[in-house]
Amino acid sequence: MYHSSEHGHVDITIDVRSLGVPWTLHTWLESLRTCFIQHRRPLIQGLLKEFSSIEEDEYTEELITHGLPLMFQILRASKNEVISQQLAAIFTQCYGPYPIPNWSRSKGSSHRVWMVMQYLYYGGTEAVHIRNTDIMELLSAAKFFQLEALQRHCEIICSKNINTETCVEIYNHTKVEIMRSN
Repeated sequence: MYHSSEHGHVDITIDVRSLGVPWTLHTWLESLRTCFIQHRRPLIQGLLKEFSSIEEDEYTEELITHGLPLMFQILRASKNEVISQQLAAIFTQCYGPYPIPNWSRSKGSSHRVWMVMQYLYYGGTEAVHIRNTDIMELLSAAKFFQLEALQRHCEIICSKNINTETCVEIYNHTKVEIMRSN
């Protein structure tokens, strides 16, 4: 299994797994990376479902240094809601049973990433509380990570709160986003 995953033979790796050989974090990540590179969405979905079968003692630094960036890459590239939900479940599982930190107190450039993580952790926008001053930042992050539901939620909040003080900021943000997409 290790050899086949290391050399990109994902079909062989999955066949070996079906024989009962357990995933290691490394073989799972290598298989996920290969499927992502090869644009094999159904296999990506299957692998994401299999994450829960990896023993927690396998959660090593590799999960943080290689796994999370890969999963965020998949999240950015995927327009598939099932994959987004599976990734949200993995992020939740990795976070554990601990309460969510107070996201609104985060500072700096990581603030919008924390707000996105809150959205992923809760699996939707119902429990996400966003200050009006943060909405444009979150809208940019939602667009960057291609989280259409969160993006739409932010757009609705912006449209409800538009007034003479916020219209220039919303206009400038929209102009920048249009320029980025062209």
